[in-house]
Amino acid sequence: MVDDKRKFVGNKWVVNCQCSREKPLASEAVAPRGHRHSMIPYIPMLKESNVRKGFFEDHEFFDLRDGLPVHLRPVVTFAFHTGWRKGEILGLTWEKVDLRRGIVRLDPGETKNEEGRVIYLEDELMNELKALQKNRPPGCPYVFHHQGRPIRDFRASWDAACLKADLWKLKKDDEGNEIKVPTKI
Repeated sequence: MVDDKRKFVGNKWVVNCQCSREKPLASEAVAPRGHRHSMIPYIPMLKESNVRKGFFEDHEFFDLRDGLPVHLRPVVTFAFHTGWRKGEILGLTWEKVDLRRGIVRLDPGETKNEEGRVIYLEDELMNELKALQKNRPPGCPYVFHHQGRPIRDFRASWDAACLKADLWKLKKDDEGNEIKVPTKI
């Protein structure tokens, strides 16, 4: 069963999450019958490289998104739903988007870990991308842009939205003083 999942789902994090959910179910199935836990097969986890941290809860995401300029809202919506890296999102071009089939892909070599990636668009992302394509400036290959130019950096807008949504973390500076820093992009 685990091997089937590994063939079907390319995202190692997703496979690990699914396997983690199955382990307690296996324990519950065996325990009432008096069987030993040693009868439960070992389910190995896949090695995840460069695991991302610092995810938002839904309400935090909505507060943050609402505090951003309109042209950046689709960027963070896409990031929230896919977990893609900032550079992968900002560099995404329309040739990688198939709205008819409802998929977005990155080919091997186009990601930080050199592995290809395909996502299936859920309704919110599909609607967002259809609206972006409808309003696409002629000759602009980028899915996410501002007035036809690629978005390069939006740290100032991000920091302002974090402040507005109260998404700051307390950290200590070099002298031990507590300072507020915005949540990372």
